[in-house]
Amino acid sequence: MERADRADRAGLRASDFRRFIAAQFLTSVGSFLQGTALGWLVVRLTHSTFALGLVAFFSDIPAVLVTPLGGVLADRVSPHRLVWLSQAVVMLQAFALAAFLRADRLSLEAILALGFVGGIANGLYVPARQVLLGELVDGTAKLPRAVAASSVVLDAARLLGPTLGGGLIALSGEGACFLARGASLAAALALLLGMKLAPRVSAPSTASVLGSLADGARYVWSRPELRYVVLLVAAVSFTASPLAALMPYMSSVVLGRGPGSLGALGAAPGLGAIVGAAALASPHAARRLRSAVALGAGLFGLALVAFARSRTLSLSLSILVVAGFGLTLFMGACNTITLTAADRDKRGRVMSLFALSFMGTTPLGALGAGALASRIGAPDTIALGGAACAVAALAFARHASAR
Repeated sequence: MERADRADRAGLRASDFRRFIAAQFLTSVGSFLQGTALGWLVVRLTHSTFALGLVAFFSDIPAVLVTPLGGVLADRVSPHRLVWLSQAVVMLQAFALAAFLRADRLSLEAILALGFVGGIANGLYVPARQVLLGELVDGTAKLPRAVAASSVVLDAARLLGPTLGGGLIALSGEGACFLARGASLAAALALLLGMKLAPRVSAPSTASVLGSLADGARYVWSRPELRYVVLLVAAVSFTASPLAALMPYMSSVVLGRGPGSLGALGAAPGLGAIVGAAALASPHAARRLRSAVALGAGLFGLALVAFARSRTLSLSLSILVVAGFGLTLFMGACNTITLTAADRDKRGRVMSLFALSFMGTTPLGALGAGALASRIGAPDTIALGGAACAVAALAFARHASAR
């Protein structure tokens, strides 16, 4: 009887996990689709690159600021409910964009305000999604495969979303993209509602939000396996920023290519990322996570150095495939380590700090890359970032081997 009950619970978890992955796919495709349409619309309305940066800023900054609060809430309330509510807000945002555009009242100010609301929702969603992923997996040995599945979904959405967005803009305009985004979220919410999760029992907390955040930060710092992973993710994200920020310059000036080649250079890491996710899903991955962290970060750093020195498109594309493999292997292994090492009652705050380690450092790295590239050039800036990433990977490898 007990064995049958255990099998039933495992079956429910597997069913819930499939619903979760399907919902994440719909959410991610819609996100990239809307991002493509929104960028196109802002350029069409304003003809300003500054406006593009302003829209990105108003969407990203709230997420960075709210993510720690999202971690506290994910420890105190149901992460499933938090995921559902945050995505419901984003669905309403997408439909509002479509409605304002149809009424010819979608100004830049309205786009910024709606982007700010979406950024707040995303800051709640990110840690809650990570906690929910951990709760849906039956045993820590299966976590690498669960994280790998989540990574594959994101990489597939990154390739599919912009393609669908471009096609819909050409056929029906940006409003169709916003409606499609809202519809995809409605379907994702229906999938999430169909999950049969057991009620979550959380110990009541009397600590303030700031007290809970401080407690979470002290907890991460006191655990070497968490502290070094979070620090390494921050270092890699900072040093990786020049690649994305300076890619248009590398494509047009250094390689002497047009916008088509820029698209190919942007897609190449996605191909390597799928391979990296597959490696993370192997049965032996759970026993080699620290090695995967060091190997992934080291490969990524060396690939950046090689890409900075490449002067042919074919070689650059091949190098970026390797870079995508290394980065996905690294991030997936770090994600799994963080989920498994954190105590369940602190997992939300730990995952919010993990998310902040790359969400918060990437804009700073991109800003620094632009300033440094104006002095030493884009190739040398990318190469310097890659070398720093490789050194950080080597330091982590030494720490891991010493334990």
